[in-house]
Amino acid sequence: MRALRATPSRYAALVLAVFGATVSSCSDPVPDAQIAALGDEDPGVPVGPEHRPGQPCVLCHTARGPASNSPFAIGGTVYETNAAGSPGAENVRVVFVDSVGAERVATTNAAGNFYITQAAWSDLAYPFKVAIKRGADEQRMTTTVNREGSCNYCHLPGNGTRDSIAQVYLKLGGT
Repeated sequence: MRALRATPSRYAALVLAVFGATVSSCSDPVPDAQIAALGDEDPGVPVGPEHRPGQPCVLCHTARGPASNSPFAIGGTVYETNAAGSPGAENVRVVFVDSVGAERVATTNAAGNFYITQAAWSDLAYPFKVAIKRGADEQRMTTTVNREGSCNYCHLPGNGTRDSIAQVYLKLGGT
């Protein structure tokens, strides 16, 4: 039996095949682990605009995420109160103004979720400012958003901890 010789062209073909297979099957392990940590969908809530309140929307709704068919520039959840387990606040206007003065408005749904698609704001310029409004009540966020389109990435449900800022809620009569 004759052994196959590794000629330069065979070696190059092998390297290209291995590289191609590796690249085509690669994903980013950091967001993959973050997505896996979110857990399964709630079986009582259909996948759609009202699913996964309080979770970092843009993590999945990105060009490389599992919801890549609908990428978001910004997404999040607004709650009725700051209490853990508070229901989402419906019909809250979330107003964004980016660093070049462009403004977009999203309105929360029954789950308190809101989003602006990548197609609707492809040139979003960080940092941006945020205000939430419902009726005569308005609350302006005191800091700017400098790098993250998922509001729930920092504003996790509950009253806040050392590792997160409290959930966003509309303070009645607040400014």
